[in-house]
Amino acid sequence: MVLASCFLRSPFYRPSRRESARWMTAKGLSHAIQSGNNRPPLKKAISMEHSAFGQTADGRKASLFRAGNEHLQVAFTDDGARMVSIMSRDRHGAWDHVLLGHDSAEAYAAEGGSLGVVLGRYANRIAGGDLRIDGAHHRLATNENGNTRHGGPDGFGKRLWEVVRHDAESITFGLNSPDGDQGFPGEVYAEAEYRLAGDTLWLTLTAQTDKPTAINLSVHPYFNLGTSGTIHDHIIQIAATQYLATDSAQIPFSPPRFVADTPFDCQQPAVLGAILLSNHPQLKIAGGLDHCFCLDGWVTENPRNVAGLYHPDNGRLLRIMTTQAGLQVYTGNNLTGQFKGLNGLLHQRYAGIALEAQNYPDAPHHSSFPYSIVKPGELYRHQIGFQFTTG
Repeated sequence: MVLASCFLRSPFYRPSRRESARWMTAKGLSHAIQSGNNRPPLKKAISMEHSAFGQTADGRKASLFRAGNEHLQVAFTDDGARMVSIMSRDRHGAWDHVLLGHDSAEAYAAEGGSLGVVLGRYANRIAGGDLRIDGAHHRLATNENGNTRHGGPDGFGKRLWEVVRHDAESITFGLNSPDGDQGFPGEVYAEAEYRLAGDTLWLTLTAQTDKPTAINLSVHPYFNLGTSGTIHDHIIQIAATQYLATDSAQIPFSPPRFVADTPFDCQQPAVLGAILLSNHPQLKIAGGLDHCFCLDGWVTENPRNVAGLYHPDNGRLLRIMTTQAGLQVYTGNNLTGQFKGLNGLLHQRYAGIALEAQNYPDAPHHSSFPYSIVKPGELYRHQIGFQFTTG
């Protein structure tokens, strides 16, 4: 399949010498997170700047970590190993927020949901909270229609992660998950490494276990490249000939279906507004997109281009690269409009689109889906890249 070159470019792109990173002061980026309109000063740094970020729902202190270069300005928190802020420039050079987020841990707790967090132990859904491994039955904690969603009611996105290491261009969060956590067998140690390289933010997710267990780590960022309003005017492209249809509980009920002649056909650039206005039964079930696209190439050793998101008015272009087999696309169907985030963006329905590279939902119950069980001695490892340019 030939993909539109304006959307999907080689993941092995390297910036020129003049594009080399320069890192910003804490004061400069703090101002950027608040205003979102002016480019903050850039300065060479030897470590990632950090500051207090309020308290989590259970009263623990969270921290904010910030870095940037001439292409991107980013912020993360140990609360959920969360992506807090990404700022990029439009075709005219103006900086603005492109990620739905908040300015404190308390604000995230008030809105709830999974804004920007690392998902685990199993991202997406496992039907009935039922997990069977090597003949053993494990009853998982459930938190949505009798199913286990994003690892359960106290999944990885609800935890305060440990900062394992950080420098001027990367930060690694670590988390220990005990045997029996949310019903999952085995003690698991997971890491999430964010690394800024030129115009691309890379996320590497790794995990190891002492017993066979299901692992599916991902991240849940909501993007709005227009920086306001909704995503109806965004254009999307996905390298997928198939997708997973779901029942009313968002559980896959059949083998992958072909996207041809359906609103799910995004092999060529498609306007999100037209997709959301479709009367397709699958879109009515979810109130929009909340579906896994089965990416061409299955699982790969190296990241490849899998999706593009474009805003025609300001020219911002986001490319997604990953080693994963699936891309869960969620159009913010359940955002309530009761909260405002960074830059005053109202978190209303369709205010952002989540692009979550991951394994297929409910894979432990489907032998034809990519294998989801990790065994002792094996290293679970996947990468996701977010490249921001203009077109």
